Amino acid sequence: MYCSELCFGDINLGQSFKIHAFTIADKNEVGWFYCSSSSTEIDRYVIYNYIENIWFYGNLSRTAWLDAGIENYPRAVSDGYLYQQEIGFNDDGSPMTNVFIESSDFDIGDGEQFTFIRRIIPDFKFLQNDNAGNINIVVKTRNFPGESLSTNSTNAISSSTTQAYVRG
Repeated sequence: MYCSELCFGDINLGQSFKIHAFTIADKNEVGWFYCSSSSTEIDRYVIYNYIENIWFYGNLSRTAWLDAGIENYPRAVSDGYLYQQEIGFNDDGSPMTNVFIESSDFDIGDGEQFTFIRRIIPDFKFLQNDNAGNINIVVKTRNFPGESLSTNSTNAISSSTTQAYVRG
């Protein structure tokens, strides 16, 4: 599914007066908080990065937002709490769970070419503890347009991983 189906098709239009926009200027992003179709309170967001031309979306309740500028980091409000946004590595002191990044399909020409993946060289940094935790990279492929994705490999990447051999 694409962001347009997941986000714009899942808005409670009866609560549209609660939709509000926000910016994260130093990341070149503009976003909106809104009520999903099954909620009467704000529970979702969608963000557009206008430099990279990509969308992000997820579940989060924020009823007010102040971008960085007056303060070093954005501030947001929800349920009587003031949150400092875009800083830290946890969820209010608890580990973040079920967090993932997923790319879309790659268009590699007019269907006359195939791409093969044989290894992944991780290019990210473990910020808090270099020796704790792994990041799982899941490689999914499809052979033909319209075919369902299938998982080819799952690889645990640690801070000492220089490359992971995959076949896709």
